[in-house]
Amino acid sequence: MRQVGFLLVAAVAAVPAAAVAQPNVKMDAIVVPSGMVDSGQLIDPKVVVSNIGSVLADSFDVYLMIDDELDRLLYRDSVSMFNVPPGSVDTVYLSRWVPVGRDSVGAFAWVYWQDDVVRSDDTLYERFLVRAMNVGITNVYVPTPRDTIPPDTIRPRIRVFNFSNVPLSFPVVFSIDGWADTVRVNNMLPFGGRSVTAGPWYADSGDWEATIVVELEGDLHPEDNERTFPFWVRPGAGIQQDDVRSEPKGFSFGPAGPNHFVDAARLAYSLPVGSHVDLAVYSACGRRVHTLQYGVVPAGQHLVVWDGRDDRDSSAAPGIYLVHLEADGYSRTRKLVKLD
Repeated sequence: MRQVGFLLVAAVAAVPAAAVAQPNVKMDAIVVPSGMVDSGQLIDPKVVVSNIGSVLADSFDVYLMIDDELDRLLYRDSVSMFNVPPGSVDTVYLSRWVPVGRDSVGAFAWVYWQDDVVRSDDTLYERFLVRAMNVGITNVYVPTPRDTIPPDTIRPRIRVFNFSNVPLSFPVVFSIDGWADTVRVNNMLPFGGRSVTAGPWYADSGDWEATIVVELEGDLHPEDNERTFPFWVRPGAGIQQDDVRSEPKGFSFGPAGPNHFVDAARLAYSLPVGSHVDLAVYSACGRRVHTLQYGVVPAGQHLVVWDGRDDRDSSAAPGIYLVHLEADGYSRTRKLVKLD
């Protein structure tokens, strides 16, 4: 009898534990692009779930909720899963989300299956950043828009501001007619401003147009990334016109004045050396309307007036015209608008 009793106990102990069913689905991951997304970017949220139990998961729900630092709900969606076999791993795609603004947000995902016997692995929480890329030109110091400055060597200078919540690097391009300079801004701190100086540029007497562009790819508000404005270089107080250097350092073709005109428009250009010049007015579709100058022109500053008439001495129709200058390899075009 002792021997029989021993055999019975051994038989009971040999029943494998794996024969007991273990329903268990698990939340594995919340997929966020590099922990950072751009404001306005189209996001297709997804989570990864797996059935690590030993039975078929007939039906369960997957949820995702995103809120900001003030616990305001920004996004919520759910998907139902059916007949997920043991050992499978699935990526669950939820409805599209478009983040707006700049904030640190939290994503909370969970899976619910009524038969799940292990609840501790059903939830997952991740934080990521919504990045608002935005810089802008807030001030122009030199040359001052629509100002008059004396002939001199100047260094154009502006102030830019980083309105975003991350450090940014970008180039700033300064151009005044045929002159240009690019200044690289590196790791500009969030919500901070910085002065950017280019140059030097020699300001000869004449009418000029400056363009300053901040080239930040993906900027949310590109409308504040560029400034274009005319300015004038005139002899300053106490400077006689004869004291102004008559031969400029380089070719230039200033903006027309006025840009919108009725009777006549002035066009100023400079030549560092005597050059063969072809200065002509073209229609917006490229037809040559009037030749203003053609031939060899001496070095210096030159002023040409277009009276709004074509080569047949007829009044040109109102509209947009292009004035093109060719001088020994130098080429520039200015736009004019002739009014009624």
